[in-house]
Amino acid sequence: MNPQTWTRLTRQTPLVKVFHYDEITSTSDRARAYLRRKRTPLTGPVLFAADRQTAGRGRGDHLWWSPDGGLFLSYAARRSDFGLDAGESVELSLAAAGAVARTLRRRAEKEKAFSVRVKHPNDVMLNGRKVCGILIESPAAETVIVGIGINLNKPPVPVPEEIRNRYISVGEVLGTFLDPLPFTAELTERLFS
Repeated sequence: MNPQTWTRLTRQTPLVKVFHYDEITSTSDRARAYLRRKRTPLTGPVLFAADRQTAGRGRGDHLWWSPDGGLFLSYAARRSDFGLDAGESVELSLAAAGAVARTLRRRAEKEKAFSVRVKHPNDVMLNGRKVCGILIESPAAETVIVGIGINLNKPPVPVPEEIRNRYISVGEVLGTFLDPLPFTAELTERLFS
């Protein structure tokens, strides 16, 4: 997808800047590097989005399989952009998971019913399988990075055997392709409202 298409999100959502990559090691790593280089304070949320990641990660030492078809997002923002005080990472993780779940449920109402639930503290489950993981990082007291990996569309390659019984994508359940841009716009509005 054309990266300039993604910049439209700055006109449709509270985002002040958007970076889109076809492939990247990790959107959260890129967000962290951006915050380290930035010489002025953030004035609002910045989004780093990728079609695929080569080194996606979850909590602890867990890796996040990130092939084409997924939606990989990291929001670099001030805690105040989320209405949070310092130390409320669990609340932010739950709020982000809730925003993903509500966005998926809205899609379910439009297309076809399915079961969506938040698994404390940072996963979203679809029909009993993990469809989304959330990683919250705090590189500085006043900033936070919210990493969200969503199995949006069916990947073009086989799912690795070690995660096959836990993996599911929204697109395969719905039997259709989901455009990542409007999904991201809706999710972003929910995160920052």
